[in-house]
Parts: sequence; structure tokens; C-alpha cells
Amino acid sequence: SRARSEQSLRDLIRKGVPEGGMPAFPLPEAELQALTAFLMSLRAPAAQHPAAGDAAAGERYFFGAGGCSECHMRGGRGGIVGPGLSNLANERTLSQIERALRNPDALRTPGYRPVSVRLRDGTQLSGVAKNESNYDLQLQTRVGVLHLLTRDQIASETRETKSAMPPFSGTAVERRDLMAFLTRPDAGRPVAPP
Repeated sequence: SRARSEQSLRDLIRKGVPEGGMPAFPLPEAELQALTAFLMSLRAPAAQHPAAGDAAAGERYFFGAGGCSECHMRGGRGGIVGPGLSNLANERTLSQIERALRNPDALRTPGYRPVSVRLRDGTQLSGVAKNESNYDLQLQTRVGVLHLLTRDQIASETRETKSAMPPFSGTAVERRDLMAFLTRPDAGRPVAPP
């Protein structure tokens, strides 16, 4: 449980690990509590420690100028080519989300590897490999069309090494607000009629 692991962390800080080279830190109670809370926040889901900022402005950026919703879905709205982000705040830590915005390759999700193929009939397709085997490839295009291809239909395949998602390029305020939106699980959910 969270309380037990928090107490274990407090004990670890207070007593150290002499055989592992970590000294004991006999901190005053207030400092020990603050340090423990900080360390727990580093490994907790982002929803437990949402980022500061204007989540409503972050939502407008996500669905507007940021273009995030062209590929990603949040709260039932947006694209399907990139991973859905409705439960992101419960699945990832704050630092993982921040790192993924700076370097999208840092947080890869299975089923979203970019790929381009040329079919034997000359057709060119690009999108993400949703599923594949030695016999077939399920390729989903940017507009959401799913192509079920057998390996004998494919003349050549190019596996992209980089994520299709560009690194975040907005302002510091847009980044702060986007983080506020992404780290709040309820932000962006449609409001139920009364």
C-alpha cells in the first residue's frame, strides 16, 4: 500500500543503507516529510501530482493550435493514429509525460510504430503498424483507415526509427498549460447533461 511504501521510504532515508554506501540522514521531521513527499511524487502517477497551469487553456491548445488531437484522442475526441491519452495521467508519471513532450521517442507505445510500405501493385501507404506477424501487417493510415495486408502483397517496407510525433514546439506557457491538461484525468471529458 502507499502508506506502507511511504513509511519504508522514510525509514530508508532516516537509517540509510550502510552496506550499500547510502548514509543515514537524521533529518528533522518536517524536512523528512517534505523529502519523502517529493520522492513519492517522482514515482506516482501524474494524476496524484498534476502539473500547475491552466488546464482549460491546455485543452484549447491540445484540440487547437498544438495539433495534438490530429493524432491523439482525449475524452472521446481526437485522432486515432497516436496513442489515446484519456488515461495518461493515471498510467504515467509527471516526469515521463514531460520527457515524452521533449523527446517523443522516450515513451514509445506498442502498436504505434511508424511504417511505410510499397505494395506490389505500386500503391504507397504510410501510417502505424497496429499489429504484425511473419504473414501479415495491419497498417493504419493517418486518416484512420486500417489496411490488412499479407506479406506477399508488400514489395518493400520501411520501418521508421523515430516517433511520428514531433517534439513540443510551443511557448513555455503553452507547455505548462498542456501539462496541466494532460496530468488531470478529468480534464477534457465531455460534461454530462444535467
